[in-house]
Amino acid sequence: MKFGGMNINNMISRDKLLPQWMNCVLDEAKLNDRTWFHVYLDNFAAGERISPGDPAVRGRSCHEIAERAWSAAGVISSEKKRVSAASQIGELGAEVNGQTQTLGVSSEKLIAILQATLWLISQTYLNRKFVQILAGRWMFVLQFRRPGMVIFDLTCKFISATGKITNGLRQAVKQEFLCAFCLSGFWQCSLGASILPKIVATDASESGGAVGYAECLNQQGRDFLETSKLCEQDNLESVIPVMVLSLFNGIGGAFRCYDILGLRPMVRVAVEKDAGANRVTSRRWPGTVMVLDVADVQRDMIKGWARQYLGIVEIHLWAGFPCTDLSKAKFGRLNLWGEQSSLFWHIPRIKKLLREEFGDLVIIRWVCENVASMDRQAAEEISEELECQPYLVDCVQAVPMRRPRYGWTSESLAHLFPDVWIEQKSYWMEVIARAEYPLVEQWITPGYEWNGEQQQSCFPTCMKSIPRDRPPPKPAGLSKCSPQTVARWREDSFRYPPYQYAWEHLLTTSTTWRLLNEDEKEVLLGYGRGHTQIAWSASKQKQNKQGFSDARHSYLGDSFSIVSFVIFAFACCKSWLPHLPYQHLVKRLGMAPGFRSPIRLCIPLGRNLKYGSDCKLWSPDNGMEQFNRMMLRRTNHTGSDIRVTTGEVFNARTFPRQSVEAEWWDWKPGFARKWGRKAHINVLELEAILMGLKFQIQRFHCTDARIFQVTDSYVCMSVVSKGRSSSRQLQRVIRVISAHLLAHGLFLIIAHVDSSTNPTDAMSRRV
Repeated sequence: MKFGGMNINNMISRDKLLPQWMNCVLDEAKLNDRTWFHVYLDNFAAGERISPGDPAVRGRSCHEIAERAWSAAGVISSEKKRVSAASQIGELGAEVNGQTQTLGVSSEKLIAILQATLWLISQTYLNRKFVQILAGRWMFVLQFRRPGMVIFDLTCKFISATGKITNGLRQAVKQEFLCAFCLSGFWQCSLGASILPKIVATDASESGGAVGYAECLNQQGRDFLETSKLCEQDNLESVIPVMVLSLFNGIGGAFRCYDILGLRPMVRVAVEKDAGANRVTSRRWPGTVMVLDVADVQRDMIKGWARQYLGIVEIHLWAGFPCTDLSKAKFGRLNLWGEQSSLFWHIPRIKKLLREEFGDLVIIRWVCENVASMDRQAAEEISEELECQPYLVDCVQAVPMRRPRYGWTSESLAHLFPDVWIEQKSYWMEVIARAEYPLVEQWITPGYEWNGEQQQSCFPTCMKSIPRDRPPPKPAGLSKCSPQTVARWREDSFRYPPYQYAWEHLLTTSTTWRLLNEDEKEVLLGYGRGHTQIAWSASKQKQNKQGFSDARHSYLGDSFSIVSFVIFAFACCKSWLPHLPYQHLVKRLGMAPGFRSPIRLCIPLGRNLKYGSDCKLWSPDNGMEQFNRMMLRRTNHTGSDIRVTTGEVFNARTFPRQSVEAEWWDWKPGFARKWGRKAHINVLELEAILMGLKFQIQRFHCTDARIFQVTDSYVCMSVVSKGRSSSRQLQRVIRVISAHLLAHGLFLIIAHVDSSTNPTDAMSRRV
């Protein structure tokens, strides 16, 4: 397999065997009595945490093993540079002191910077180059205590100024350097700072700000904590060398299937136009490569992927092209020649390009799906183009909801599971995959009853929610509907076909009726409750609640059922999975959206967030300190923003970052106050963070500790993580925050929570 003239098999990697050419070089050198050399500059460091007085055994033992291996391999090692059992070490200008439990710049380097600072502020005129160099030195120092970054404000203006420099600006720059000099004792990170077993939530509205707090995790939070421990033990950060390319991605059904299988593809690529669907995908699976139009997937783009992702050995192509012109529910449909469904022809085009650009050594597996209500002619035309017959799957065999779909695939589903059978039909193959229905209590909203439960009915397939002023032409099933059904159809603005309003499909209370809501559909389809809750921003949701509900229904109406298509994903990934029954996969469909747990865990369908741990094995404490320690482990070293929903750490530049779930904690109200003046919402959000910080200091009397807060503002989260802002208004508030953090020896860890679930959202709007 060659990428840009280079063969991936010739790549030397520490986790792989030496390539054949390297072995040939070594053999030839030995045969001809010649020598070869390889320059590799690095050093070895082994650290361990011990109590005062305890011997340092493990680190020394690790070093000795490495030395023996190097000696046996003929690697040169310098005895003079060996240091063992040192309580204070320096590395690349940084100094770790085990006695004081601090991390900061080395003493020698700090002294040199302090001397240079005194020299600079003694100068009558400031040389811009000297200021720039010294400011860079101070940035290195302040990376160990980011609240100090706020000091250098006007210095940045001085360095970047293009006009005349005023004497006032020079004096201000000198004052900033003098401030950094005087506070030099603060510029260290305390490795021994305690973990505060509390968490605070803040929010701001135009009217006021609010603070809430939690002192313990609830059952969902404990479940996430314990399962995350299992994920870390199972080393789920490892990935399968697969690129999943999802055309017409929608809300990420293909990616969800891999989560259910406990697998993480090396690369995810989503091709989708809809902004709301892309918002769901980017937040459930951060790091996904987003492409907005299937027509943009051309040779140059695929060639770029081939050169960038050298480690992949398989490509899994998923394509659920639009069914608008194929569905039986549409009158006058044009099948594959309709404006939307004609996008099908991009699939064979892209599949051909993948084979040409990635080469024969990369295996391409594919899955293509669409509605089973299409005309036979259209189905056979697709089969002819894809050179295979479709499988007919329907999740009604495992959940009380119909979702018949055709699935064409390169993989055989025969003999895949011991409890799944294939029956040959006229122009398709039917998949029989039965599982026990979940209890109604597992998916229904409390307070409602399902009329069809006693008659063992099932719900019709999900459809788009399209409110209308008048009925569409020739609505499906109208002639078979009772007058009461038609009346309900009219009352609901003709949103769905009339047959969906039949009595057995209704959920009722003593006074009201309704169809399945968004959360219930998400659970029955296998996406997990709340999967599409983040499709719109919180502000947009509040402006149009009914429109948001219709949008969520439409996203689900355009999606396939995970209950069925996890079978296709298993067929593509069977070489990385154990042999197990299909019913085990069905018992994992209750997994929270965006999470991925070990394949051995069972997570039945449910309305609550579930992750798979056994509550009988939970430790007796409330788990707050353990949870905060876990968040701390997943803090990026360049700041304080964290991403914990999937249990994965992402690049600092990855946007958007994943959110924590507010439902993990038992929240209590702190306080709320009305703003005394108007300001930009970002400034108010930062003021609310300051309120939360002061609350922690006063309420919990915390010093020399790591403290934790959640906010729904990405801007403020980034500003606090960075330690400064170019905005004058934000800089004013961040100065006060930094002063409190430095004065009390606090380290603020901030996580993002979605605005729609922020526990202090309502409080901030009531003041």
